[in-house]
Amino acid sequence: MPEIAISVARPQTIAVVIDDNPQIQKRFQLLLRKYGVNVFCAGDGEVGIQMVRSVRPDVVFIDLKLPRLSGLDVCEAIRGDPLFAELPLLIVSGRTLPTDRARAAEMGASGYLVKPFKGEEVIAEVRRFISLTKIVDRHC
Repeated sequence: MPEIAISVARPQTIAVVIDDNPQIQKRFQLLLRKYGVNVFCAGDGEVGIQMVRSVRPDVVFIDLKLPRLSGLDVCEAIRGDPLFAELPLLIVSGRTLPTDRARAAEMGASGYLVKPFKGEEVIAEVRRFISLTKIVDRHC
């Protein structure tokens, strides 16, 4: 009996950006799409949590200051769901105090990006958590 080769396409990488600033959302979209990442955006914490539950992303970027729920509350809510225990949650903030970083880590954040961020920093953080084979580098 002949063998049949089956090719299974690797699913596209998905990111969720939870930030109430449309300019920040657009910056993430433009940057990550260059690398083949599908980006979904939410403008507040409650919508962001619902979006994470529905699209099941590979990585989430969360602003600290959000309407309705703070970024730390969002982080804690996502971490409270066993389905997302290992999901990379990256805080994005203009706050640079060590206590801010420590508090984010306590609430389950996987990393911390300081605004204004460079595109290379974002991609480096994504690559820390997602297999390089999953991100197609089209930026070269």
